[in-house]
Amino acid sequence: MSARALPDEQGSGRKGTGGAGGDAAPPPSSLVERLRDVHLRMVDAVLAGDGLRSVAELAAEAAGGPVAIVVPRIGVAAVAPARG
Repeated sequence: MSARALPDEQGSGRKGTGGAGGDAAPPPSSLVERLRDVHLRMVDAVLAGDGLRSVAELAAEAAGGPVAIVVPRIGVAAVAPARG
């Protein structure tokens, strides 16, 4: 499986802090920074008890398209429309 760049990804290589809370950091610029940032926001949402819908919304915002998360084993699904 190959990695695919997020929409409008230029990868300037600027260092960012990512994550949630505290001071607002400049938007991540490289693909790795952007993926780390959205991952940390998803973890924060899960730890805060916001549920899969919140995670799907964060993914839709990052991907710039609709996202569905389905976990058949436990019968859970969440859908978020395109955002971003």
